[in-house]
Amino acid sequence: MAAVWHRRVLTIPALLALLAVLSLSLTLILTTSWNSEDVPVMQPTQTWNMGSPVTAVALSPDGQYVAVGLDNGHIQLRQASDGTVIWDVLAHATQPDVPYTFSQVRTLLFSHDGRMLASAGNDRRMVLWQAADGKELQIWNTGEQGVRALAFSPNNAFLATSGPLGSINIFNTSTGDLSQTLPGASDSSSKSVQFVLDLAFSADRRTLTSVTDDDKVYMWRVPEGTLKHSRPGIYNNITLPLVLSAHGELLAGGAQAEIYVSKLDEQDSSEPYTLTGHRTVVSSIAFSSDGLQLASGGSEPVHADYPYRPDTNVHVWDLSSGLPTLILKGHTDTVNSIAWGPDNNQLVSGSKDGTVRVWSLK
Repeated sequence: MAAVWHRRVLTIPALLALLAVLSLSLTLILTTSWNSEDVPVMQPTQTWNMGSPVTAVALSPDGQYVAVGLDNGHIQLRQASDGTVIWDVLAHATQPDVPYTFSQVRTLLFSHDGRMLASAGNDRRMVLWQAADGKELQIWNTGEQGVRALAFSPNNAFLATSGPLGSINIFNTSTGDLSQTLPGASDSSSKSVQFVLDLAFSADRRTLTSVTDDDKVYMWRVPEGTLKHSRPGIYNNITLPLVLSAHGELLAGGAQAEIYVSKLDEQDSSEPYTLTGHRTVVSSIAFSSDGLQLASGGSEPVHADYPYRPDTNVHVWDLSSGLPTLILKGHTDTVNSIAWGPDNNQLVSGSKDGTVRVWSLK
């Protein structure tokens, strides 16, 4: 009687088992595990009590000053060395005659020379400040959707901002004039309005990269304003944030207890790799200026019955290995914003707990 064993090797149970093994193997390849007990823990060198939840932080390019945006609409400029307040202004306040506006700073960004500071708030305004004294240089009304992303051109002559319905507006910083509008990521087939969440100019100044809240990446030729390339971003169910590296070569997305990092190469469509370590939703992400490291902030659980302990730490990751190098402990509530110093040896973080914490990574 002829042997028939070879007819049974692809039974349904065997096939399912094989697929499970392959899936697990792929996960292990894309995800690096680590033991938290092996990672050094660091405490902040400074803690500033701000009196209001901190919504945005930014470090000047020379590392000497920290801009802090608050939930009450104020912006403070402080010395990074000791926290001395240089100036304090009510930058973004509720507009009584404009519906659905409220006091809150949404985002902050220094120009590359450190002379200007751009801010956007939930009052539907965007302001360009003289960093030295807090003098208003330009004010723009941003419309109903407001501004979520800012990027200075390499020569600081232009400020790219997220516009309505996924568009990108580019303003002249000297005159305040609208120089150019890119149609952005609007897609008639999309079921929801798309927002531009981050922007970055390339190092060669020829490309402006944008990422939208539906996880799509668009690369624009500048100053031509033509679309050069588009592609999916992270390929996963991202809960936000979505953040670009300094020149748009990398994209990171936060999710439940994980961070996905993807290389944005026109010729590379490989799957992103995963950084796993937070216990709760990743609430903030920032790349170091050289793109070799990443800092991420954890959050308080949204629901009281969440099964894991709160995770309000900041993790510092080495992107070459996918492993954390430091855990920064101090915040007691969601970490809303993180900024790197110019030498990548300093971090500043702002939290819903109403504090700014300064960290020396040396």
